[in-house]
Amino acid sequence: MSVVEGRVTDVTFRNEENGWTVLRLSDKRQRFTAVGTLPFISPGEKVRLTGEWVNHPEYGAQLQVQECETVLPETRSDIEKYLSSGIVKGIGPSTAKLIMEYFGKNALDVIEREPQRLVEIPGIGKKRAKMIGESFARQQGMRHMMIFLQRYRLSVPMCMRIYKHFGEATERVLKENPYRLVDEVEGVGFMTADEIAFTSGIAPDSDFRLRSGVKYVLAQASEVSGHMFLPRETLLEESARLLRVDESLIDRIMQVLCLHGETVEMPMGEYTAVYTRSLFRAEREVADRLMLLSQTASKASVAVDRAVERYERGQGVELSHDQREAAQCACDGGALVITGGPGTGKTTVIRCLISILSHVGSIRPGA
Repeated sequence: MSVVEGRVTDVTFRNEENGWTVLRLSDKRQRFTAVGTLPFISPGEKVRLTGEWVNHPEYGAQLQVQECETVLPETRSDIEKYLSSGIVKGIGPSTAKLIMEYFGKNALDVIEREPQRLVEIPGIGKKRAKMIGESFARQQGMRHMMIFLQRYRLSVPMCMRIYKHFGEATERVLKENPYRLVDEVEGVGFMTADEIAFTSGIAPDSDFRLRSGVKYVLAQASEVSGHMFLPRETLLEESARLLRVDESLIDRIMQVLCLHGETVEMPMGEYTAVYTRSLFRAEREVADRLMLLSQTASKASVAVDRAVERYERGQGVELSHDQREAAQCACDGGALVITGGPGTGKTTVIRCLISILSHVGSIRPGA
């Protein structure tokens, strides 16, 4: 692994979606190219890069960057180049020259700690001085957070989403309760938050972890297996197994989740069903809509047998007994749910129904 320092002379390429960047840099001895996820690095900045040297067949030697640290420039010349680059809002080449002539090597310290002193320079008012100070602070804070987040092996786009959501509170949130990421930032899963929590020294039996873990088990049951709910005992056992804690802790946290309305528990025969609040509401809404539809939808007056036979002849297909029965029920009743596994003929039945009902004017777009 190599560690090099250099000043960025040019950004040759940048993918704004994932932060992949090609930089041209120079140090006292050479000019070189570095590539990696470097979304916030701009020309004029001095950086310390850690990575591996590779020989690209078309572009030659490149440093593939794994870690990047911004190093504030120290010499008058480098400081002026940095300020002239446009990275700090409100400062261009001419203003950078004025700042350097007035404050010299202390320019960056003034901008960071006493930006109001910039009004001492003719042409810079209070509003502009404030803008310069805020822009500089924002740039430094953003870089610090990106470096901090990448310690957890998060992708650059993910780091950017997290920082955009939490801003300056990012580091505090990740150290206190990284499981907030699961609830508040799209794309962050429980396992990622759990790894961050482990690194941050959060106790395995913390309420933050237990709550997030139980909700993760419910979410997995839905997303992977298609379940709307889990029996309470099943959820209890699977959560305890995942989190490696005693079931009594899970039982307590499940009561807390239900009390706070994050989950819903419903008696269902021999067991209690546990839903996430969103899936419970979705299931209830679907049931209510079906009940309403079954009571208000008009029945189609059509000779189903003859219509099915006509459809079979026209399409060169033969419906099974169950498919014919489904077509009959759809025409006789106000509502019908057609379900079944792959290859059971759901699409054929629906096409047949569309053909039958279109002849009697019973098809309405968006119904």
